[in-house]
Amino acid sequence: MHPGEGVAMHTHSDVDNLLIVLSGTCHHDDSDGHSIDLHAGDVSLLAAGRAMAHAEHVQGSDDLEVLVVLLEPVQRGGASQHLTARLDDLTRHNRLQVFASGGRFASGQALPLRSESRVLSAQLDAGRSFEHVFQHGVGYICVLGGAALVDGRRLAGGDRALIDGGGTLRVEAVEDAQIFVVEMAAG
Repeated sequence: MHPGEGVAMHTHSDVDNLLIVLSGTCHHDDSDGHSIDLHAGDVSLLAAGRAMAHAEHVQGSDDLEVLVVLLEPVQRGGASQHLTARLDDLTRHNRLQVFASGGRFASGQALPLRSESRVLSAQLDAGRSFEHVFQHGVGYICVLGGAALVDGRRLAGGDRALIDGGGTLRVEAVEDAQIFVVEMAAG
């Protein structure tokens, strides 16, 4: 999005809405009274149980690039909440780090999702790699910035690949790359 652009106030119910700021600054407002600026590397979790309205727009003079992940919670209804965290460049440098998780994937260090899922990120230097075992078989990988081989297939510049059927995923950066992995419980 460009300066002056945004997404008008709208309502969500029964969804975990993750917004990851990749570049620029995003201003968030919601019906619970939260008003916050999110900068590159910040993560916003809007866990909408009962209806919760929110809006985002570009703050400042730089373009805004975000990744949005919407996940269905295990239980419907309940209180809504808005939480923020910061992706830690040091701990995700050349390794995959969980930054949001819930259900059987829950990790005490991660943003708490109400869905049976986890979201992971890595910042890989060219030539570095990792393997990830999909424990429950369903998800996707997204390569943002740079390029990587995902099980031998080149992904770059926002490319995504569906992972269905489990197994071990091998990722190798052919250029410095920012990688996001979303894993969800099957069925």
